[in-house]
Parts: sequence; structure tokens; C-alpha cells
Amino acid sequence: MLAFIRTWPALSALGAGLVHLAVASSSAMWMAVVLIVIGLAELSWTITALTLQKAPLPRLSLAVAVLPIAFAGGWALTSTAAHHSRMAMGTGPSTASVSVPLALACCLDLVMAFACASAVRLRNRQHRVARPVLARTEPGGAALGTAQTGTGAIRALAGILLGAVLVAGVTVPALGATDAGRHAGMHMQM
Repeated sequence: MLAFIRTWPALSALGAGLVHLAVASSSAMWMAVVLIVIGLAELSWTITALTLQKAPLPRLSLAVAVLPIAFAGGWALTSTAAHHSRMAMGTGPSTASVSVPLALACCLDLVMAFACASAVRLRNRQHRVARPVLARTEPGGAALGTAQTGTGAIRALAGILLGAVLVAGVTVPALGATDAGRHAGMHMQM
């Protein structure tokens, strides 16, 4: 089952990186800089994770995966307080156009964070119990799993396709909710 969902964290990081870069395109300068750094870090992590086929530097990656979630939470709290004070005065624009994409990007970042936490936990468990793994064989003498390579490849491909569909189902609406997505829709109508 692990091979079935192995690429999902990398696909999720790709989607979150694209959303963070799209939100950065219409944000204030300080927020744009933070979002660009986060987005580029997520895209770099995606490339590395797909190349290595495992979570690279899982402890550091876990901290990096939690960073956008903490940033979005802090931004939501401060923007809500600022919006509340503007509502009392009767002025000010709504910040809902950034809240929805950041919330969806946080959902994608959680997938990356869970994968990194699992990798850290697995690495800690392997260090505690360092025993040699012997190849098990069937009664006929063939190693287990050699006849199932075709089935494993089909399951891995199905996992990649299902993961891509799930990530696209979150990423596309998030990108559409950004200013860049709304402007792209206007250009498509011309």
C-alpha cells in the first residue's frame, strides 16, 4: 500500500507551492516575499522527493511543511482583527480572496507534513531496532514478490493517477480563487 500513495506528498507539495506563488502575485510586498520563499521551497522539495522517491531531510522538511500552516494561521488572525476594526469604521476591503487559497494550500501542506512525520518516526524506529532483514522465500524457492511486479507497477501507476486527481481537485479551485486565477479567467474569455 505504501507504493500506492508514495507520490502523494510530493504532488501535494507541488500544488501548495503553486498556490503560494499565485497568492504572492497579488499580495503586499512583505507577504509576497514570504510566500515566494515558501512556494519555491515546496517546489524544490517536490523535485527532490520525486527524484529520491522518499521524503528528503524529513526533520527539516517537517518544520518547513508546518511553517506555511503557522504563517497562514497567524495571517488569518491578524487579518481578521484588522478586518474587524475596519468593519467597525465601515471601510476596508475583504480578505476572503486570500483566505480560501491559503486554507486549501494548508490542507496540501498537511499531507507533506504527515509524510515527513512518518519518515521521522520510521527512521527512529529503525535506529532502535537494527536487525538484519533476510529475504523470505516461497516453498518452491522463489523470492516473495517476484511474480507480483506487474501488479505492483499497476498499483503504483493507479496511486499516482489517483493522487494527481485528488491534488488537482484541491489545487485548481485554490488557484481559481486567487487574483491570478480570476485574471486568467478574464483572458480566457477574450
